[in-house]
Amino acid sequence: MNVNQAIVYFKLVGSPYKSTEHYENVRYLGVICGVWSIAFGIKFMAFALGGNLFTAEKADTTNRSYSTALLLAVEDFLTIVIPVFLVVEKDFVSIMAAEFLDHSQHLSLDN
Repeated sequence: MNVNQAIVYFKLVGSPYKSTEHYENVRYLGVICGVWSIAFGIKFMAFALGGNLFTAEKADTTNRSYSTALLLAVEDFLTIVIPVFLVVEKDFVSIMAAEFLDHSQHLSLDN
């Protein structure tokens, strides 16, 4: 779905929009879909390489065990925390709730 959204976004770039606000909303959604796609790519790559990246040996008392924990924390931050934060952010929620459409309809009804 994220790849499809990106394809639709790039296909419609340059198309006339109803207003500048509509263009900015579509661009914002495209950026968030791009971030989610990159996060899923990182997550799948980490899953594929996880046997080599995230293994910590009990006998290994060097910095490898700390670097493994740090790598896992950074990977989780990039692939879980940031995408979820972007989706629950107030601007994204208002766009997905189509609040800008209600505003536009009220303006057209007043005229």
